[in-house]
Amino acid sequence: MTDPKRIRPFSNGSQFCDWQSRNCDRCTKYVAGIDDISKSVCEIDIALGKSMWGDGSVSEEIGERMGYGDPLAYNWDCTEREMEDTDEQV
Repeated sequence: MTDPKRIRPFSNGSQFCDWQSRNCDRCTKYVAGIDDISKSVCEIDIALGKSMWGDGSVSEEIGERMGYGDPLAYNWDCTEREMEDTDEQV
């Protein structure tokens, strides 16, 4: 079985942190400071967490689900982000 194509959505850790602040930290599915990644309800969060221990890459499918497209884009909205009704979308 061939591994799916992989992409690196972020060029460095700061870029990842900015994306996470824009998306995960404002998402109702995100649990900050979770000690056990298996308790996460977001497959994108799980994949990004695992990528930190590897080469920073995720599957092409996860990249598409998180809204990654333009390699020159710095920060973009996650397509699966679920926000509270009172949260302002930026």
